[in-house]
Amino acid sequence: MSLSEPAGAPPAAPFNMRPYWQLLGLIAIVALGPMAIVYLASVIADLNHCTILDSGPTPCVILGQDRGGLLYDMASMVQVSFVTLPIGILLGFLWLSVLIISQMAWRRKRSGVADTTRMEVNFGYYGLSLLAILAVGYATLSGWLPAPVLMLVSFVGIFWILSFLFALFVTLRGKAKAK
Repeated sequence: MSLSEPAGAPPAAPFNMRPYWQLLGLIAIVALGPMAIVYLASVIADLNHCTILDSGPTPCVILGQDRGGLLYDMASMVQVSFVTLPIGILLGFLWLSVLIISQMAWRRKRSGVADTTRMEVNFGYYGLSLLAILAVGYATLSGWLPAPVLMLVSFVGIFWILSFLFALFVTLRGKAKAK
């Protein structure tokens, strides 16, 4: 028994990394899957002395059948990877953040540190910030502000929605636990 563990406390279970690794694997498959399909199409075409063009399918005889259309379709997945790769990188950073927070919470719980006190959420501030976001968006759409500001407004708006939903969830969960 170590000095940091309270006497009589059950031994702490090790931090379970398995679900985190499974989620990271799923993120990697979704992010890199289209690129792997494009690479496979390129290897198959190269081994059979075929070319893959952006303009359309070209004849490619593999095992006595023309598979040029299939290889073209597989190579067209590169356009899907333009979306899945940035989303995968973003989800990877989100995964890392959740992992760090979960491990810190597990360490605090294992060492016997009490949970932090709950703070009351003032939803009035969410309304004021939404009015400000909508006002800047309106000013941008009306031409009073430069057009690139609209990207900033949409970025802030997405984070406002996520913050609002999280605050609403925490508030409702706290009220449900109190009953």
